[in-house]
Amino acid sequence: MKINGLTVLWFMIATGLLAYAFNLWQQEVYNRGYWRGRAVGWESHRRLTNIQKISDEVFDYEKN
Repeated sequence: MKINGLTVLWFMIATGLLAYAFNLWQQEVYNRGYWRGRAVGWESHRRLTNIQKISDEVFDYEKN
């Protein structure tokens, strides 16, 4: 079987395009997970600070 240069060229182009598409997909997945994690962390922080604020209001004896 004879392999000519054009076949090798097309194979290299296809491999490069697949690698580029995989890289874009990998970055998208990473960013999606990163921002979802940031949102979950912010919600957790917000809930904890609201609980602290509510508990401080309940046990603040100086208000009465």
